[in-house]
Formats: sequence, C-alpha cells, structure tokens
Amino acid sequence: MVPRRRAIVLVSSTALLATAGCAGLDGDDDPEHREDAPPLVDFSIHIEGPNGEEMIFEPADVASVGEVDEDDIGPHVPVQFTDEAVEDAIETYENIGGDETGEDIQLTVTIEGDVARYETYDISPGLASAIDEGDWDGEFLIHTDSEGDARTLRIGLEGGEPE
Repeated sequence: MVPRRRAIVLVSSTALLATAGCAGLDGDDDPEHREDAPPLVDFSIHIEGPNGEEMIFEPADVASVGEVDEDDIGPHVPVQFTDEAVEDAIETYENIGGDETGEDIQLTVTIEGDVARYETYDISPGLASAIDEGDWDGEFLIHTDSEGDARTLRIGLEGGEPE
C-alpha cells in the first residue's frame, strides 16, 4: 500500500477538551481500561528530517489514551505521551534538523495488530512551532480509517482485548 501524506494538525489538550466536550485522557471511567496493562497494539512513530531519521515514540511512551473523536481529517485516538518521552522527542526533533528548518519534516506512524496502518505525514507548521518554542504538551492524534478502527486501536493501546 502506498502511504498517503497528510498534514498533522496540532491540537492542544485544551482545544481538544473544548471541541470534544469532556473527553478525558486518563481512561479511568472506561471499564475496559486496566491500570499498567501493556498495550496489545504495537506501534512506532518515526521522524525524518534533513539530518536523518529516528524513532521517537513506541508503546512504552504512552502516558494515557483519550476517547475516540473525529476531526476534519477523520476518526482519531488522542494519545498523551510521558514527559520523558516528549523531552526525548524534542531532542530527536533537533537532532534530525527540525529546529533548523521546520520544513521537510515527516512523521511516519506504523501500527501492527488488529488495526494495521502505515502513514507518512508532513509535520504541520503549528506543531513544528510549538516544539521549537517548547509549548508542545505531548498530545498526538493517531488517525484511523474508521471509528471502529479507532475504538479497536484505543482499547489495544490501553492493554484491553479488542472486541
């Protein structure tokens, strides 16, 4: 399958909560959420720029998973990464030359399991700017083809069994 290129839209936690109602990122009200459960979905996010390519996120970097939502791109699952993972990602962004150009930076999201997906996105100017200025809060939206895939992905990221 040929990857589709899309722009990543920066959505802060505040904006997400304002547009999605009371969509929390902790999953405590979800009966399928299990504390400290390992994700059943394997994924990685790589970043590529003028100075190379590196992995920036993997399942161990997930702090919390939000409710399935939809925006103008489609259904997605908001993922909040740990503070340590965000710090490492910002350093990696600088290492691959993102802080020098802010352009020609791509993110590749690979998901294996019940919701297999491989997508390459151009980083949005808003996200690049937020990273450069130290304003990025570590929230990332993983888009899927359908709401059902987003629900399966969410449950898998939380360590629950997909239905």
